[in-house]
Parts: sequence; structure tokens; C-alpha cells
Amino acid sequence: MDGQPKSTRSGGPKTMAGKAIASQNSLKAGVYAQADLLPQDDVRQYDALKQLFIDDLKPIGMVESELVKILAQISWKRLRLEKIEARVLAGYLAKVPILSDLQKAGINNYPASSEPYVASPELIPRLNAKESRQSIWALEVFRRRGLREELLNGLEKNFPDVYQKLKQILNDISGESLSDFDMAHSRYYWDAPSTPIADAVEKLIAHYQGEVWAIENYERLLKAKQEVNDKRLLKFLKENSTQRAHDDLDRAYSRALKELRVQQNWRKNQGVIKDVITPIKAITKSKKK
Repeated sequence: MDGQPKSTRSGGPKTMAGKAIASQNSLKAGVYAQADLLPQDDVRQYDALKQLFIDDLKPIGMVESELVKILAQISWKRLRLEKIEARVLAGYLAKVPILSDLQKAGINNYPASSEPYVASPELIPRLNAKESRQSIWALEVFRRRGLREELLNGLEKNFPDVYQKLKQILNDISGESLSDFDMAHSRYYWDAPSTPIADAVEKLIAHYQGEVWAIENYERLLKAKQEVNDKRLLKFLKENSTQRAHDDLDRAYSRALKELRVQQNWRKNQGVIKDVITPIKAITKSKKK
């Protein structure tokens, strides 16, 4: 045979960098980590937790101190796991419900302008149904009367919020700040079938109609989102169970606490044995006469 036989074992990483990377494989969300602290952990909080265990259990000697340290480590990992679960679950539930989920929950055919409120019903209480309907009425009157420049003054005076939104849409289209004259007379090109102000009015009417729809369907949206989140939660708990990790930590905690109690009882018994000394009297045989 040519050369030396090759080993079938890799032998693991040889360099310091490789060993550092390999050591991360045992972390597994920090539950089975050999290291006390992970990079994202707060050292001060960890030290404060250890001190609480020391103050409560009052270890004496190296063995008891090590067992108390282990109890603090396990408790820290339990807290870390709970925080991870809370963050992941919150992010999972915060995802915007997709259309198919909402349709299954009974939400169908909503206006496109209502989509932000469908995704986040908590925004709806900020809206005012009366103001939204008045805004629609003002814009429809403005459209019906020909979108003339002189009407913009009345719109600005009586409905300043509507006027500012309309102006902002037109400014965004043109890329510059427009006067009332420019707002009323601007064109895409000479014979274009529509004008910027006409399109802006239609867009703004749709915006307020979306608000009205959201307000009228607020309770339905809340119920639908809750239904979607309930289903998501059940799916998450089924697919991402961390019960085994919790059980492992609980068992490790119970073992360490039991060992600490045994050690403390042994120490106390040692003290009793040393303090209580039973004198032994010498036994002498009587001489026979």
C-alpha cells in the first residue's frame, strides 16, 4: 500500500478559531450552553442573581459555594429561555395577517385603502368617522364644481386638513411645491385624459373611504385578527415546543438543590459529632482474693 493509511476521524478543529466556532454548536438557545453568559447577556443582572442565591442559601465552603453557583446558572438559563420564547412569540404574532388568513376569518372585499387598518386594527380608534365623511363630501363637491382654482381657497379655509393632503399629493407628483394656480392647471401633457388634481382628488376620496370602512368594521377586524393569532399561537406551540428544555432545566435544578441540602446536613452533622464527646471510662478488673 502506498503511503500511510488515512484516518476516518476528523479529529475536530485544530485552530483556535475553529475551536471557537465549534464551541457554539452546544449553545442551542443558551439552554445547554457550557458558558455562563452569552454575548447578549447582561453581566450585572447575572451577578445580581448569583448574589441573591448566595444571600438566601448562605453557602459555607467550596462545595456548597459551587452548588449555589450551579443553581444560579440554571435559573439564569431558565430566565433566558423564557425571554427568548417571549421575543420569538411576540414577533410571530406581530406578523401582518395574510389575505387568505383574513378571508378564512370572514374579512373579504375590503377597500385597498383600508389595508393598513386591516393589518393593524389598533390604529382605527385614532380615526374620526364624522371628519372622514365630511372630507369625502367636501372633495366630491370640489370635483363636481370643476376643480377650479378659486374653490381651493374655500377648501383650505373650511377643510384645512383635506387641503394639505391634496396639496401634498400634487407636490409629490410634480416634485416641487405648487401654488393654487399650479395645482388647478397642471397637466401631465397637453391632451392627457386626466389631470394631476383630478387623480389626487380620487386618491384622497379613496383614502377617506378606507377610513370609514375601517371604522365601520372595527369589531369584525379585531375578532378576525384574534382568530388568526389564536391559530398562529397553536401552530407555534405545536411546532416550537421548548418543554423538553424546561424539563431538563427543572431536573438539573432539583438535583443541584438536593445535593446542596445533603452537603449542608452533612456539615451540620459533622459539627454535632465534634461538639459532643462521650468520655470512655477505663474498665479495671478486680483482683481475686
